[in-house]
Amino acid sequence: MQSELWELRRYRAAAGRAGDLERRFHEAAIPAFRRHGMDFRALWRSTEEPEEFWYLLRFESAAERDEAWERFRADPLWQEAKSSSEAAGPLVVEHGSTLLGSLTEIGISEGGSNNE
Repeated sequence: MQSELWELRRYRAAAGRAGDLERRFHEAAIPAFRRHGMDFRALWRSTEEPEEFWYLLRFESAAERDEAWERFRADPLWQEAKSSSEAAGPLVVEHGSTLLGSLTEIGISEGGSNNE
């Protein structure tokens, strides 16, 4: 039985809109994650593809993940932020998600290292 679920998400910003997407992550998406009990861990911007962003969320189960995303998408503050940030056109041209299960107790959740 899987004890936790990690979701690694990737977003590619529209040309010239990476700064706007990064701002929306910091000002709207991440606060919405926290409002809805989503365990947000990190946001990265690719050093190889400057229009590409990655972030990591942790969930106790697939059911918790589904419920959290449902609450997030229904959040009126998030909906308004998304709508207003896209007034000049879409910020995101491509996105994807990968679900990962932990194979070891050592790692990001405990701050451990695999070099032990």
